[in-house]
Amino acid sequence: DMDFTIVISIAQYGGETYSPFGIIWGANGWDSFYSFMINSSYSYAIYRIRNNKQHIIEDWEYSEALYPKYFFNELKIEKKEGYLLFYINNSIVYSMEYKTMYGIDFGIVLNDRSKVKVEFLKLKYHPLKELVSDPITDYDLKNVLIIKLHNEFRSFYFPGYSFIRAFMLHFQNYFRR
Repeated sequence: DMDFTIVISIAQYGGETYSPFGIIWGANGWDSFYSFMINSSYSYAIYRIRNNKQHIIEDWEYSEALYPKYFFNELKIEKKEGYLLFYINNSIVYSMEYKTMYGIDFGIVLNDRSKVKVEFLKLKYHPLKELVSDPITDYDLKNVLIIKLHNEFRSFYFPGYSFIRAFMLHFQNYFRR
């Protein structure tokens, strides 16, 4: 398991203040994944879903590092030397020993009452070659995949899941080159 960094810049622009949104990673479909979520009530949570059962790693905790609704928050997950570090706006809010991921998918999650804007989603997978993409041009760089989105996402109903995806990507598709 190589070290990696996932960063998203995301803002809630509509919906209920307590509605969660954030990152999923290490996913293998919808029955097993990890999530790092925030809400506009200045709280964050880290969950693990395994075989459709929710396991709380860190339940909703207040964080002064979070910005209010309508402002972009930068969430970062960094796997480094056997540990996962969780950042909100460059402040470490939680750390834990790394556990093997269920799969290689990652993406955005949001509650059915959230409306969010995403400025970018960035993946760095060390030390493999990575790619930067944006809607206009592709750049061949050493160690980063950046998707500049500047898009709005509204959640949709997905039976049986309160947190649903806006999109998913595969790590391996970008790093085999």
